[in-house]
Amino acid sequence: MSGRLDGMVAVITGAASGIGAGTARRFVAEGASVVLADIQQELGESLAAELGDSALFALTNVTSEDDVAATVDMAVDQWGRLDVMFNNAGILGAVGSIAHTPLGDWERTISVLLTGAFLGSKHAARVMVPRGSGSIINTSSIAGVTDGRSRSSSQCRCSGEHDQRHDRGRHDRRPQQSGSGGDSNPVEVAARDCRGA
Repeated sequence: MSGRLDGMVAVITGAASGIGAGTARRFVAEGASVVLADIQQELGESLAAELGDSALFALTNVTSEDDVAATVDMAVDQWGRLDVMFNNAGILGAVGSIAHTPLGDWERTISVLLTGAFLGSKHAARVMVPRGSGSIINTSSIAGVTDGRSRSSSQCRCSGEHDQRHDRGRHDRRPQQSGSGGDSNPVEVAARDCRGA
């Protein structure tokens, strides 16, 4: 690997499996230290052991502000900084017709997908803004920009992330959105859709 992330510190939510685990492996291979934040304790601890001294596991529920704040603080306490916040935790969430979606399913979906990204961004900004640098990345679903089973909840995450990008951009942070799935470039599509272009 090229060492493009040498000395950098990242918090990755949803890091115990899937995109989060793959990202954590790549970040460490590129020289970063990572906090693996997830509710899947066994998988998260196993990945941390695999990655060695460059990784710590934090049992983190992204819907809990105390958990998210403590996870960001863990990165700063351990390595003295936070360079990257990757808000990647997600669930399938509420699916189907809005007329038949139970309120509890909707609230859980919004709590994980939108509030989780908000809390990660908020607490990352808390330590990045005073340093004058950092990158906040949000994974979003391609379902937010196409017709699909969970369109309404995914669109809310897309809209919320647009608002966060606008606010953080004023502080010269590099807020980014990464999409998963689809044939076209989901980052471009999501950014266009959120801007209403």
